Amino acid sequence: MTESLSEVVAASSLCEVFWADRIGPPSAAGAILLWWDDQPAFAFTFASVERAYALARATSVCVTLTEPRSTTARFTPLAIHGHARLVEDPDGTVFTEHFLTQELRRYPPSRAYADSLLLRRENWWYLPRLIVPIEIDAIRPIAERTDAGDHVIAVSTQSGNLQPLIVGLEPNATKTSATLTPLNDHEIPDGPAVAIGQDASFPDLEQWSTWTFRGRTTGDTLVLTEQPHRYGRIRVPSLWQRLTLHRRFARACRSGLNAAAHGD
Repeated sequence: MTESLSEVVAASSLCEVFWADRIGPPSAAGAILLWWDDQPAFAFTFASVERAYALARATSVCVTLTEPRSTTARFTPLAIHGHARLVEDPDGTVFTEHFLTQELRRYPPSRAYADSLLLRRENWWYLPRLIVPIEIDAIRPIAERTDAGDHVIAVSTQSGNLQPLIVGLEPNATKTSATLTPLNDHEIPDGPAVAIGQDASFPDLEQWSTWTFRGRTTGDTLVLTEQPHRYGRIRVPSLWQRLTLHRRFARACRSGLNAAAHGD
């Protein structure tokens, strides 16, 4: 299974990652799933230090591969259940040796930071990583998202596991709840939940947006405790906005590295 799973991961594009502890609703984020040491793994920059540490502390993790766009023939929608651990790579040695080629191929925007030795020296803060391998407990089939408006919802069950489903999601007029329409008529369990949607420009991934709704499911309703201010693909940024985003990203990476070096 390991060999075929590695092929599925390599054939995938975007993924959704969910994590939960024993208190409160689960959390979710969009990411690119990579492969390391016979395991699926994430290689977060230090701009995502809080996310990496939260995943490593979580009691339950679920990664879903549901995006069919920009995939190859070996792609199969899957839900990977397991637990995470954290490997700090503050000098970028592990990332450069094991992940860089994967990321340059799978995530085209990375080429602006690390596609040459000159760029890697200039953007030195991009190479240090927080690597989060996923220790697999189970692999299950899941439907693929057939529309950019589809969401993936993960519900924390009474056993502490995360159950993911593909749903249509429509906030009501008062925005205190949302109506859920499960794909393939699957039953939605009751419990703390988070729903994530994402969209991107394919195949360049220059514009990539994710948004989440959090709350509790009751039948086909998600009673909301948190919701995004906006959702849908962001507009193409202007040159000035690109420069601003680049500076902000670089500053966040350096800040995360500095905090980790001082044990904050």
